[in-house]
Parts: sequence; C-alpha cells; structure tokens
Amino acid sequence: MQRKCLAAGIILAGLFAAPWMLPALFAGDEKNSNSPAAATPPVAKKIHTENHINDGNLVDDYRWLREKPNPEVAQYLEAENAYTDAVMKPTGALQKKLYDEMVSHIKETDVNVPYKDGDYFYYSRWEAGKQYQIFARKKGSLEAAEQITVDVNDLAKSEKFMALGAYTISDDGNLLAYSTDNTGFRQYRLRLRDLRTGKDLPDTVEKTGSIVWAADNQTLFYTVEDPAKRQYRLYRHKLGTDTKNDDLVYEEKTSASASALAEPAAASTSCWNRAATQPPKSASSMRQLPRASGS
Repeated sequence: MQRKCLAAGIILAGLFAAPWMLPALFAGDEKNSNSPAAATPPVAKKIHTENHINDGNLVDDYRWLREKPNPEVAQYLEAENAYTDAVMKPTGALQKKLYDEMVSHIKETDVNVPYKDGDYFYYSRWEAGKQYQIFARKKGSLEAAEQITVDVNDLAKSEKFMALGAYTISDDGNLLAYSTDNTGFRQYRLRLRDLRTGKDLPDTVEKTGSIVWAADNQTLFYTVEDPAKRQYRLYRHKLGTDTKNDDLVYEEKTSASASALAEPAAASTSCWNRAATQPPKSASSMRQLPRASGS
C-alpha cells in the first residue's frame, strides 16, 4: 500500500548517509571485493550548457540527464542504482528490521470515514497486501451492498506507476470522471466511467487538471496544461462526442496565472447551466464563470 512507501522512504532517508559512512567503516577491509569500499561511484559526464533567463546566464552542465529518450541517461541511473545497492548491502538486515517494525504499526486493512453525496455514501479503503486504495460507495445506508467505483490496484496492473488525480461523480450518481497518471510526471489522463455498468466510456483527454460536471449530467468542464504544467485552458465536453472537437471556453494567456475549476455555490448553478448549453463566449466574458478562476 502507499503508506508502506512512506515507511520505506523514512528508512531510506535515515540510511541516506550510509554510502558516505560505510566506506570508512570498511576501510580496513579493502582486499575484500565484497566490501562497500570496493564499489566505485559513477561520475556523470559534463556537457556545457547555458540557459539565458531574465538577462542572466545559468550554466547547467548536467542538463542532458533530463533527456529521457537518451539511452545514456538510463545507463547512468542504472550505474547509480548498482553503486547504491553495493554500498547499502551490509545494511540489508537492518533495513528489513526497520521496515517490518514500521509496518507493524500500520493498520493495513483500513477505511476512510464515509461521506454522503446524493443517494450514496462514498469512501475509500485499503486492503492488506495491496498497494493502492479502493474507492467505493453504498446506496442509502452504510449497511447496503458495496459498489466499487474505482480499484486503483486494477488500474496499476501492468503499469510501472499509477496515481489517481481527479475523482468527480455526476449529480445523478451515474457517471464518474476520473484521471490517472501512469508516468510519475503528474500528467493526468481524463477518463469517464458509467457506474451503472462499471465500464469506461471512449471519451479521454490527455494532460488534464480540474474536472467538474455540469448539472445536466452530460456536460463536463475540464482544464488542460501547457508545456510549463500550467492549467491554462478550460474546455467543455459533451458525452459521446469527439474530445478533439470540445469547445474552448476560456484561455488564460498570462504566463503568471493559471485556471482552475471548483464546485459552484447553489446560487451560481443556473449561470453554470447556461454555460453548459450556450455556445462559447469571448474570453473576457467567460472569465466570470463561477467554476473558472484565474489568479
């Protein structure tokens, strides 16, 4: 489960100094090829790179390490991992002892406090031995049968990474809009699920941020990010239509600002309903929509 990752992270943080301390401890055992002193740390090459920003000059000779498609980047990272494994090997038993101790204090099978929305009680829970949360709901009463809305463990199958971003259910309780990141770079893909069948709909959008349903239960508003990961465009999507043809409702062109969506107050619902059914207006007039805000 994700909380186990926190325990592992604490262990690694506490032992982070080991690569610098252990070679000294094993200095008298240099003839032993299995000692940490025998491991040689990799040295990243330097490629002179200059970035001219705000009338200044920033030198970054290791910028090449940001090039994910470059095979040399993966080779260097693998060399770093191999060095870390070699240096940390003597602490293996201690790491396991600390990990087991921390996990023993974690309630692996647990459930969050349910909250009521419409006819349903919504909550998420964890199961022992599973890495991710399970999102579910019960209709009418907490004693009712459970309906799983999203099992992140299923989403994570065959993926190297998985994170759930948005999780928004339509007012009628029939549709779920959620987003997932399977890269670790906070790049979320919008998905739609029919909770009556448990099946995902074909509607998907890449690199989304905020997501909000309109009151008609058929219209969805969402933001997308620019290359700087700034949520700068607000779109309107109608279920069953091609997302490539979604209406651009608003665009934040000021690089210092970003746009976001939030649930509207009851008094703003009628205004938002009109936005769901009318054609897009100019950016200046759409700026006043209750669910879109630029700061």
